[in-house]
Amino acid sequence: MELCEKQINNYRKNGAIAFKSTERVAVAIASALKNKGLLNIKFSTAVHGKKDFIEFLYDFWDYDTSVYLKDKRAHGKSVTRIYCEIARRTIKKNWETYFNNRTLADITRNDLRDFGIKLRERLAGKTVNNIMQFGVKALRWAYYEKTSWRLLLSIN
Repeated sequence: MELCEKQINNYRKNGAIAFKSTERVAVAIASALKNKGLLNIKFSTAVHGKKDFIEFLYDFWDYDTSVYLKDKRAHGKSVTRIYCEIARRTIKKNWETYFNNRTLADITRNDLRDFGIKLRERLAGKTVNNIMQFGVKALRWAYYEKTSWRLLLSIN
């Protein structure tokens, strides 16, 4: 708890602190609240980043368990089981061979660009775009989810 109070006092003195410091303060506060039994959530500072990238893609396109797909259906969007199966087959055929044994945090824009270029060597542009959409959509969602949780836990 001392770290938390120290960080908060630093915030008050300086008026503003860097995002990383704000994130540390938020994690310290959440930890203190959780230890006192006042907060009942599971959190980690880097859960998504350490996850295997291909496993993340399979989970993302799992029709029954995907948080993303449940949210889409809750808002009236039609995402079919067949579409999810096509996504999973595309991941197996294309994404898994290129990104095997990489974590979510390891994937960069350059990796995606290189992957698209490699696909374009053997496939038409529209086909490449169709393949790319399944991974890019998942990565975009992961990025915004991580960002929104950081903002939720940050101190303004």
